[in-house]
Amino acid sequence: MSRIARVALCGCLMFALSAQAGSRLAETLEQADAAFAQGDWPSYRDAYAQLARIFHQKNE
Repeated sequence: MSRIARVALCGCLMFALSAQAGSRLAETLEQADAAFAQGDWPSYRDAYAQLARIFHQKNE
């Protein structure tokens, strides 16, 4: 997914999530971008696993 698409997705999702979860989402997407840029695939997968946990917590 391109950076522009991730930023747009993050913006849309921040409206759907609480301020705290939205902030964690933005931080996690930044971590994923940095890991992707460095080719750090385990950290990239971990960041997206964290995103899944954020959504799961929000939807409980």
